Amino acid sequence: METEFEKAVRESLVALSYASEKGLLTDNDEKGITEVVTITRHNLPNVPPDLEVKFWTAYSKLTKKIQPATVESILSIEDTEKGNSPWHKIFPRLSDARRSIRFYQRLGFISMLVMLIFQIYWIIGAGFMADIKNLPDAREKLFIEKKAREEILGEKAAMDLQIKIMESKIISIEGQLESCDEGLKKWYTPFKILLYDTSFDTVDNKGAAKYRISRYATFILEVIQSYVLPILYGLLGAFAFVLRKLSREVNEKSFSRESRVNYLLRIHLGALAGLSIGWFFGNTMDAAVNISSLSPLALAFLAGYSVDLLFSSMDRIIDSISSKSSPSTQQNVEVATPGNR
Repeated sequence: METEFEKAVRESLVALSYASEKGLLTDNDEKGITEVVTITRHNLPNVPPDLEVKFWTAYSKLTKKIQPATVESILSIEDTEKGNSPWHKIFPRLSDARRSIRFYQRLGFISMLVMLIFQIYWIIGAGFMADIKNLPDAREKLFIEKKAREEILGEKAAMDLQIKIMESKIISIEGQLESCDEGLKKWYTPFKILLYDTSFDTVDNKGAAKYRISRYATFILEVIQSYVLPILYGLLGAFAFVLRKLSREVNEKSFSRESRVNYLLRIHLGALAGLSIGWFFGNTMDAAVNISSLSPLALAFLAGYSVDLLFSSMDRIIDSISSKSSPSTQQNVEVATPGNR
């Protein structure tokens, strides 16, 4: 079984190789440390006490030179072969860092696809709802203009070209409304299947069915806009941060196995930060109908990317509120004491 000292000697060879590759040691330091490590290695396991002291001094100096990298981070990044078979020589075992990069790349790509699907789905539904809301107003305006012109022209109204143009526009708007109703009904189909909703098939009143679809569509759009999209944008921002930080750590050879835990926590915090943006800046339906109103989603992405900034700002707000409320609380306590009565 390998002792702690033998493990340190083995790790010193890794650190020495890295320091030499990066040019972190002067010629004298490299020569002295290499000599001490080589002699110590050849004398294992019976190393004289004076040589052991020299080794630990050289080892301490070497670990300081390679910072922020560590022996563990160097080993976590380097690809190593596992076994002597030709398969392992062609496809070496990937390091922890490279496996982490692939994992977060794939998961980030999947999150981006899901975000795009929901974003496109929301835009289509919001477009239908905007038309259903605005087209009746345009039709009513044309009706009023047509009626006013008919009253002015009297019997000549039947031959007026302007009135015929208005009538054709009204017919076109009614066709667009019918198309929007059908499109919204198809847009709702995934949720109809998911929720096993057969209520629309049993509604005889066509107007009542349209109204129910419109109400359900409004609810779905609000949920997607206020909760689903902010979470996905927060996740996307967190993945962007993780991949950027992971790339930097790989280049600096500072990646360690504990980093994976930190990155997983970062992903969860990114989703939570995006959701909090949805809570504080969530749009009402009037804003959600406006397709260009996407600023809360941009904030959700930034919150997912800079989780530390968001939560530190929240901490400062809470601290300021607490500091303002503390004097009044203390004053009330002093007034209530028997000595102040």
